[in-house]
Amino acid sequence: MKPGWVYLIANHRRGQTYLGVTSNLPQRAWQHRNGMMDGHAKDKRLARLV
Repeated sequence: MKPGWVYLIANHRRGQTYLGVTSNLPQRAWQHRNGMMDGHAKDKRLARLV
């Protein structure tokens, strides 16, 4: 069983947030910062790992 991470990203201080789960946190953070994933996080421009 792979270990997993729960992460929270935001667009700016006290702004929109998104809660996600992944087994590869560095790769997932990179994907969010570069807009690689479609959906809520991309639409709201969420890219800052909290």
